[in-house]
Amino acid sequence: MFIAPILVWKQAIAPSGLMLYRGPMFPQWRGNFSPVALSNRTFARVRDVRTADGAIYMLTDESNGRLFRFEALAEAAAAPAITNTPK
Repeated sequence: MFIAPILVWKQAIAPSGLMLYRGPMFPQWRGNFSPVALSNRTFARVRDVRTADGAIYMLTDESNGRLFRFEALAEAAAAPAITNTPK
């Protein structure tokens, strides 16, 4: 018996990680999965995504790879701040 998938990507995304967010900093994202992909052309080639201390950390896979820390702003938890940590 064939069961159709719930979600289908039309283009290959070259998945490199999947994070389940459980932190307190973004309550509207709690319980959601966040996939990351090497073929992302919008931001950068993302190697990995993790969560710790409520913030979200993203590691890029470029020659000048970077570590980004996403955290909620005190006045607007829905709009995350991005901290760029140079390699």
